Amino acid sequence: VIRGEEWLPSVPKHLLLYAALGLAPPQMAHLPLSLAPSGGKLSKRNADRAGIPVSVRDYRALGYEPEALVNFLGLLGWNDGTDRERFTLAEMADAFSVERIHKAGAKFDLDKLNWLNAQTLRDLPAAAIAERARPAVEAAVGPVDAARLAEAADLLRARIVFARDLADSPYLFAEPEAYDEAGVKKRWKDDSARLMALYADRLDALDAFSVETAEASLREMAEAEGVGFGQVVHPARLAVTGVTVGAGLFETLQFLGREATVRRLRRAADVLG
Repeated sequence: VIRGEEWLPSVPKHLLLYAALGLAPPQMAHLPLSLAPSGGKLSKRNADRAGIPVSVRDYRALGYEPEALVNFLGLLGWNDGTDRERFTLAEMADAFSVERIHKAGAKFDLDKLNWLNAQTLRDLPAAAIAERARPAVEAAVGPVDAARLAEAADLLRARIVFARDLADSPYLFAEPEAYDEAGVKKRWKDDSARLMALYADRLDALDAFSVETAEASLREMAEAEGVGFGQVVHPARLAVTGVTVGAGLFETLQFLGREATVRRLRRAADVLG
């Protein structure tokens, strides 16, 4: 019946299909444009200047977790009307509504994406983080036992943004070859070598080596020697890790074990004097 109508050739075929089925045509919508952190459209040039990756391959190569990236992109120009910032894909699909799409452009906040990536990692099993980190860690220190790498991931999970960040703590897998110069200048005092040797002796004599006993031993020694807690704890961290920052010191000592801890304390006392 309708083939004979002259106006039909000018009507898009998909609209004819909707009419034939008695359906209303779909309404199209899109999220607002993504803006550069400094404002303006997020062009490739602006992205390059701001250090923002521009392709999915780039994000994958940098170590971004897929769940974090999807979460972040979903919040560019939309929210569910609350302060909630973390969604699984299924949760976002359930909460999404066109009415909550913002009209203004959304700035691409790389710091927020990094935060979401860190939070996503914290929710993963330690073994999963370890396997993601393995290429970077083994490039830095050589082969690492899977169970040991998972323990390291569990120790540092609250401090890393990307799984590959585990490679920034090589002292967990090998003795430090050097000591941070700025750290030595700031933390290593005239009596540090003596105090480290004393602490090593105390740890070596413990009946049981644990987070609790290692801390108690250090506090008891500091009190016995009439020095502040910081005068022992800071050079102790430097001695066993070679750096001045990291996970909790006593948790780190437990991870390393008594033998390695005592050996590193005594070596630092000899090398740094």
